Amino acid sequence: YDIIIIERKYVMAKKKIDPFIYYNVEATEDFTRAIVQNDKLLFGLIELPSAKELIPCKYARMDKFSCGRAVVYMDGKYGAIDMDGNEVIPLIYSEMTSFYNDRAVVIRDGKSGMIDISGNIVADFIYDETRYLPDAKTGVICMIKDGLHGVLDLNGNEIVPFIYDYCSVETEYLQNYYISATKDEKKALYDMKGNELFPL
Repeated sequence: YDIIIIERKYVMAKKKIDPFIYYNVEATEDFTRAIVQNDKLLFGLIELPSAKELIPCKYARMDKFSCGRAVVYMDGKYGAIDMDGNEVIPLIYSEMTSFYNDRAVVIRDGKSGMIDISGNIVADFIYDETRYLPDAKTGVICMIKDGLHGVLDLNGNEIVPFIYDYCSVETEYLQNYYISATKDEKKALYDMKGNELFPL
């Protein structure tokens, strides 16, 4: 048996592993998988504790798993894999965030949109730029369309209209979240469901 050291923990592998195969090894939070990197700085995926190779080291980038998906990058395009190493989101996007609440923001042909963990389009590619990523605590995303700011929920519904110069999610003592929207130096406030609390 060989011992793989992962984040200062020891994992007994069930088969002998050449210690020079992997330059870096990082386990997932549930300790059933590990993202590995070879001496060419390419990333792959192995099963733990067997060290069975699920994906050979072929990706130029592999992010940590979130919502059961890891964003991968190869040949200038982004996609995502699942915990078994399947490419569940094809590598067709020029940019891609990690998943939050089963949603990711992606960019295709210079426009931003939103997809779910199965790759279904939740918000069409009509947005100019992403202001804030979908967050587990807030559940909304600030976007820009035709130069104006607004807010979507994680189903792609517009909950704050795209009429503002700037929108942001703000908080009081990391507990109460709300949406601040500014137009012509005047500020309006919305709750996280898009109900207007204080008009302009």
